[in-house]
Amino acid sequence: MAPFFLAYGLTKTAYIGTEALTTVIMHATKLVVYGQNSLLSAKAVGVGIAFGPVMVLGSYVGKLVVERLPERVFIVAIEVALVAAGVLFLWRE
Repeated sequence: MAPFFLAYGLTKTAYIGTEALTTVIMHATKLVVYGQNSLLSAKAVGVGIAFGPVMVLGSYVGKLVVERLPERVFIVAIEVALVAAGVLFLWRE
């Protein structure tokens, strides 16, 4: 979704908020589907709950970093990450 969000012209905070919202919706949908099909074990749920505080802390630190980045540097960093992910995907296949 990142290329579409960047092409739409979202600023860095709007981009991160939109990306976070779509991720939450996607994962909530997965939880419902996996739960209804008995694909979630108690151990998996426990691990997910344990990672929650770490993810909140990571989000807070990430927000502090992003606030300090100039808009253009943020966009270039996202684009570089997308290209790197694409190259790795092609290289591993």
